[in-house]
Amino acid sequence: MQNLAHSFVERVGAAALHRLNGLRYQGSLFLGAFFALLALHPEDASPESIPETQYKQPLFGNLRNPAILKALLAELHAQAVSSLPLITCLALALGSIVVNLLLSLLTQLDAYDSIGEYLAPAMLRELAPLSCALVMLLRSAPTIVTGCGILSLNHEATSLANMGIGIAAYRHAPIYLAALIGTPLLALYFSLFSLIGGFFIFGYLHDITFDSYMDQLLYGTEFTDLIILFLKAACMALAVSTPAVAHGMRVISPHDVGPRIVSALLQGVGYIVGVEILFLAGGM
Repeated sequence: MQNLAHSFVERVGAAALHRLNGLRYQGSLFLGAFFALLALHPEDASPESIPETQYKQPLFGNLRNPAILKALLAELHAQAVSSLPLITCLALALGSIVVNLLLSLLTQLDAYDSIGEYLAPAMLRELAPLSCALVMLLRSAPTIVTGCGILSLNHEATSLANMGIGIAAYRHAPIYLAALIGTPLLALYFSLFSLIGGFFIFGYLHDITFDSYMDQLLYGTEFTDLIILFLKAACMALAVSTPAVAHGMRVISPHDVGPRIVSALLQGVGYIVGVEILFLAGGM
């Protein structure tokens, strides 16, 4: 009995240490990309190996590198621009359903003046950031894992270092920055398109004009709703990109790509749920 209890404790401890090491590795990759983007220090070099004049770089100096800027634009296109058709269809579908249900319910309850107070926060605070985060998880995470995995297998970090470009600045930073920029903007686009487009699909079924509908939305929308929209979408973007980059950089063979993608997806779902719980606990 004692042997079974000891074995159980060892397994739990080993699993906990493995998870903590994984979180520490993900955090180190993110912080490395952040400092590389700020150009606070040159990568893969010590102050003793280079002159002091080369050690000092302007803030965000790496963004002036054409190769890094091109990588950032490519990531923005891959993560955000290419997701627009899917985001548009999803926004129309969910928007039409939510708008129709809330309009039906509130008009039956004679709560016409509260349409904007319920509809706008529900879309801005919950549906838009969560929907966009799930789209980014299913579309971008596998691509990020595969791209980082190929980079790791081909040992491209050495080639980049020979050109004076660190892997954190060239590959990791554009992924994180594109996610932080693209996901909140997609969430805002999702909100506007679902609220307006949803009315044009099913709004004719209700005794309400478009002008009155827009007035109610504008009246019910607060500045804090927009802040929460951008903040939650940004946090969920990191929840998707951080495990994807970490699992991609740990690919050791072509056969390891598939399991790493599955692990990144599962971990991303867990992180998204954690972000949602934190915002709900904070009253946001």
